[in-house]
Amino acid sequence: PESTTTPDATVTTVEIVLDGAPNGLQKYSLTLSTSGDGTISDITPDLISGNQFQVTDGGVGASAVVVRGADLVGSVGETTESQTLLTVTFESAVPAGAVTGTVTELVDDNGEPFDTDRVAFRTA
Repeated sequence: PESTTTPDATVTTVEIVLDGAPNGLQKYSLTLSTSGDGTISDITPDLISGNQFQVTDGGVGASAVVVRGADLVGSVGETTESQTLLTVTFESAVPAGAVTGTVTELVDDNGEPFDTDRVAFRTA
C-alpha cells in the first residue's frame, strides 16, 4: 500500500502501518527520510516498543531515521488487521514528495521474510 498525496502537499507526520501479519511479526527494520529542510521532532513506537524498539541511526534532530523492532516476547501474533508500527513527526511541514520510506527487513514468527508491500507510509 502506498500513500497518496498531491505534488504540492506538505506533511508533518508519517504513520507507518503494517497491513496484517498472517504469520505474526518477529522483527522489522526501516528507514524514513526527507530530502526537504525538515528535521524529525518525535518518534513514537506503537506495535513494538520499549527495549524491543531501537533507533539505530539518525532520529530526533536529523532529517532521517533508521529504526528496528523485534518482538522478543511474542506479543504480535497472526492478524489480518492493520496496525501502526510507529509514527514519525517532523518539526515543521515538509513537502510530501520529499519524504521517502524504505522497509529493509520484515520477518514473520516463522523466521521467514514477508512482503514489504504490507507496510504503508501514511502522511498527514
